[in-house]
Amino acid sequence: MMAQLPQSGRQRTAANRSRIKEVKISVKEFHAPAGIPQKQLVSDLRALAHGLIKSVVTELEYDGLLDVMITAREGSTDIYAEQARRVLAYVDSVWNAFYGLAAKINHTPEGELKSAKEYAEMMPFPPPREHFLNVVPQGLFDAPPRQS
Repeated sequence: MMAQLPQSGRQRTAANRSRIKEVKISVKEFHAPAGIPQKQLVSDLRALAHGLIKSVVTELEYDGLLDVMITAREGSTDIYAEQARRVLAYVDSVWNAFYGLAAKINHTPEGELKSAKEYAEMMPFPPPREHFLNVVPQGLFDAPPRQS
């Protein structure tokens, strides 16, 4: 078996953008058969929630949610702590929306359920990448002038 060479930063970013596009396309093509039971709708929304979260985590080049949580921990001096906190805020919004929709679906008679696509469109999609960027303090890497 050949060892896989690491991707360059540009290749990773392109691959991450591709993953986000895949998630968006899957939502557009998200058609459930009529009369789909509540459990299936909730299961599909859970999978969508995981995909939305993974797309952000991957796009920002974290190794996973644990990496985000370690970076964002209270008292962290990591230069990307604020970025990671923004990621966690987005994760919270995804899960809050999921749990709200799941409760709504579970309390709706089967004949009155909306389509899977309509529920999927109620989930919060990732904000633009710029929302998570520009959190490193300006001048952090500026060295003071040398004294002669």
